[in-house]
Amino acid sequence: MPPFEAAGITPHTLLRALWRQKALGALLWLLATAAVLAAVWSLPRRYRAEAILIAEPVHPLARNAALPSDAELRAHLQLARLKLLQRDRLLGLLRQTWPELVTQWKPADAPREAENLRRRISIATMPESRGRFVAVRIVFEASDPARGAAVTNRLAAELVEEFDRVSHLPSPLQPPEAKAAWARMNECQAALAAFERKHGSDLVSSEMETRGRLALLRAQLAANTHALQRAQTEAVRLEAALAQSTPLPTPRPPYSALRDQPSAESPVVRQLRERLALLLARYRDAHPDVRRLREELLRAQAEIASQALAAEPDALSGDEAATDGSLDAAGSEDLRARLDRARRRVLDLEQQDIRLNAEIAAQQETLRATADLRRQHEALRRECEVAAAAYRAAASKTDIGRPRGASLRLVVLEHALPPAKPEAPNRRLLAILGALFALLPCAAIAAGREIGARPVLTLLGLAPPINGHSSPSAATAAAGRVNGGSAAAAR
Repeated sequence: MPPFEAAGITPHTLLRALWRQKALGALLWLLATAAVLAAVWSLPRRYRAEAILIAEPVHPLARNAALPSDAELRAHLQLARLKLLQRDRLLGLLRQTWPELVTQWKPADAPREAENLRRRISIATMPESRGRFVAVRIVFEASDPARGAAVTNRLAAELVEEFDRVSHLPSPLQPPEAKAAWARMNECQAALAAFERKHGSDLVSSEMETRGRLALLRAQLAANTHALQRAQTEAVRLEAALAQSTPLPTPRPPYSALRDQPSAESPVVRQLRERLALLLARYRDAHPDVRRLREELLRAQAEIASQALAAEPDALSGDEAATDGSLDAAGSEDLRARLDRARRRVLDLEQQDIRLNAEIAAQQETLRATADLRRQHEALRRECEVAAAAYRAAASKTDIGRPRGASLRLVVLEHALPPAKPEAPNRRLLAILGALFALLPCAAIAAGREIGARPVLTLLGLAPPINGHSSPSAATAAAGRVNGGSAAAAR
C-alpha cells in the first residue's frame, strides 16, 4: 500500500496543511537550526600534526654490504613503537612537553587519559603495507596546535633513539664476551649522551668564548687602573693646592679607552663585525670560522684599547699657571668643588676595579670548569670509541656482527609544524546537514497540528496503516476540513 493511501491523506492535503502552518514550521525550524549550530560549535577542534622520518645508512655502504630486510626493519620499528608508547613513558613525555594538560588530570585518571591520547598517535611506515622500508610518518591529533606539534617532534626524537637502540640489540646467539662488550658500549654511549645533554657537546667553543671575555675584562681592568692612578694623583694635587691656597688650572677630565668609547668605530673592528655577520648568516656559532673570527674581533678590540691608552697624552704634564697671591672666596669654592668631584671619581673607579676583579675571578673559575668538562668529554668519547671497537672485534670473531655500513637509522626529514586549520570537525558541513535534517521533524510537527498526529506518524512509518474499510477516520475528516476551508477561502 502506498504511504499516502496508508495514511489516508493525499499529497495535496499534506502540502495545504504545511502551507497553513508555515509560520509554526518556520519558527520550529529556526529554533532547531540554532540548537544544531550551538551543538556543532561546541564540539572540540582537533589539529593534526605530522612529522616524517627517513631511513638512511649509518655509514657509506661498502660494495659487498647487505642492508637489513624489510621484515627485520618493520619488526624493529614495531618494537620501538611499543616501547615508546608505553603508558609510563608516554606520561613522562607529556609532562615534559604538555605539562598544562597533565596537571588537569586526576592521578587516578592519568592512565586512562594517556590511553585515550595513545589512540590518537599513529606511527606507520611509508608506504604502509607494500614496498621498501623508506620512511616513517608520525601523526598526532590534539586540541592545541602548538602543543600537538611539540609532542609530535618529541615523539620523533624519541623514536629515532629507540629505533637505533633496538637495531643494535645483541643477538641471543652471541657469546658472553660479545654481550658484555655490547653492554659496555651501550653504557658508554648512554653516559656520553647524558653528559652532552647536561653540559653541551661544543665545549671547545665555550672555552674560546670564555677566554675572549677574560681578555676583554683584563684590558678593561688595565684601563681602569690607569684612570684610577691619575684620579688619585689629581685628588692629592687638589688637596695640596687647597692647603697652600694656590690656584690650579682646570685639567682635562681623565680618559678611559674602554669606558668612553669614541663615536666612530675603528675600520678594522667594523670590517671584522661585517665579516662576522656574514658568517653568522651562513653558519652556526659552533663553526670554526665563526669562532676564529670572534677571537680576532676580541683581540682587535683589546689592541685598539691598549693603543688608545698608550697614545693618550698625559693630562697632568701641561703647563700650570701658579700665582703668588691668595685665592678669593669664589676660587676656594671652585677648588673645593673640583676636589669633591675628584674624590667621587676615585671612589667610582675603586668600585669599578673591585667589580672587574670579581668578574675576572668568575671568568677564570668558569674557564677552569669548562676545561675540566672538555677533558671529561674527550675521555668519555675515547672510552666509547674503545668500547665500540671491542664490540666489533668480539662480534666479528663469531661471524655474527653485521658488516660496517649495513645498519640503518631514522633521521627526521620534516619536523611537525603547528597546523593553521583544524582537521576535524568540519563545522560548516555539519551545520548544513543538521539544518537540512531539522526540516523533517519540524514539517511533521507543523502538519500534525493541522491534520492530526496519526496520519503523519503513519506516513513516516511510525504507526500502523489506517484501515480503509472502516468508518471515516480522523485523518479523512481533517482532510475534509482542510479542503473545505480552502474552498471557502477561494469563494
